[in-house]
Amino acid sequence: METQIDRYPVSELTSRYNVGKSKLYADYLAQCKIKPTKIQGRSYVSSEDLKRLDEYHVAQGLGEEAIAQFLQNLPSAEDDSVLVQTSAISVFQNEFQACSCEIVAYYRMANLSQKFLLTIQEASILSGMPKAEIRRAIKEKKLAAVKMGATKVRQIDLQEYIEFKFQACLSGN
Repeated sequence: METQIDRYPVSELTSRYNVGKSKLYADYLAQCKIKPTKIQGRSYVSSEDLKRLDEYHVAQGLGEEAIAQFLQNLPSAEDDSVLVQTSAISVFQNEFQACSCEIVAYYRMANLSQKFLLTIQEASILSGMPKAEIRRAIKEKKLAAVKMGATKVRQIDLQEYIEFKFQACLSGN
């Protein structure tokens, strides 16, 4: 059974991202335009805010260009649109079932994938490849992966994964 976090204590964010309190407030929360809510004297961020902070943390590790692109894609304060959260598996599962290796499908998926990170398990489910094979590809640097926060769960950039899978399909034909 999967549990979903409704709110996350701000006090635990410093250890999650391994940053000081001043950097957390001045950089992470300010750049992501997040205002924590106070409940009984403690500050919390929502699960959506936590996802945004995780994405910002990944962008921090990738450099200035990734940070600029992340900040450019943030919704503005006056934006009334609702962000719809979907699981990467449900969005892309049908696309990877057949692995047709057509160039058009590849580029369409690459454009859609830029906002998703996959866990090794999700990549395994989507591709039908064993988790060990995906881990081997990460170890051999054929597939990029980052560690997320205190949980140390490896996350694979979906666009990198698509390129890896595309190359695997081409070499198999």
